[in-house]
Amino acid sequence: MSNLGGYQMIVTFVKGVGGPKKAGMMAIGAATALYAAGVASGPAVKDRIDILKEKFKSRSMRNEGQVRTFVVRTGACDDNGLKFEVDDQFLVLECDDDSVLIELLGSNSNPHIVSGLFLANISAYPAVDLGSEA
Repeated sequence: MSNLGGYQMIVTFVKGVGGPKKAGMMAIGAATALYAAGVASGPAVKDRIDILKEKFKSRSMRNEGQVRTFVVRTGACDDNGLKFEVDDQFLVLECDDDSVLIELLGSNSNPHIVSGLFLANISAYPAVDLGSEA
């Protein structure tokens, strides 16, 4: 199979714009315009990337993004049937609003998603005030 179809399209286009010199100038003009648009939008794109980075940083743990271990003070069972016994330990891996991704140490069925308010009731996990966010 040959590439004559693509070649024919290019030749037809070049003839349609008035020859190879005009087609070359159009290509250079288009490349220059794209470059200028990229340079002009660069700072805005960088700012947007910085905003997204900050947004994802704020989604991670509220204590400067560090993974922290908490000890269960009160035994309880969450809405999904996950049992917490006194002195169990869990790692907070990620949180978003009231949803907290944890690893229950000693459990083979990790990770778990648990309510932050539930964790605050059974441990020293800092509670989230969902009413103040809007």
